[in-house]
Amino acid sequence: MLKSRLAKPLGLVAALLLSSANQASTPAAKDPAAKLSRVLDRVDFVEGFFVSRTETYVYSIAKIQQEASVKMYRACGANCRNFASDVISHLRDVAPVECRDGQESTLLKIGDEAMIIYRYSGRLIEFDGSCFLNEKSVERILEKSNWWFHLT
Repeated sequence: MLKSRLAKPLGLVAALLLSSANQASTPAAKDPAAKLSRVLDRVDFVEGFFVSRTETYVYSIAKIQQEASVKMYRACGANCRNFASDVISHLRDVAPVECRDGQESTLLKIGDEAMIIYRYSGRLIEFDGSCFLNEKSVERILEKSNWWFHLT
């Protein structure tokens, strides 16, 4: 039973890694963590939209915002980079992959300048026109009870 439950996610990971050779070259593709750090230096708030669904679905950004079961707003002033340091760290350990729609679980709006869309349980990341895979889900960071509320 465990083997069958793991087959689909592992197949997705393998397909995404094999398709990474076709990844478009954008500034974020070279160093997404550095790009996010620069954006966070210029903004004074972060918004999070969290969708909880189980079936197959494809949502636009507007639909993610509309369907989100949890919506968070964090004014972080001049410390947005410090506030989001765990998200930046998560982007340091990624591999570029082909972008795929569907299974959107989290949208982070970085001020009015950028967005990060997390798909497939927070492992597939779309940022600045490029997509990345991290074996660890960002949901581990975002679900920490103190992440949205810690002092910066």
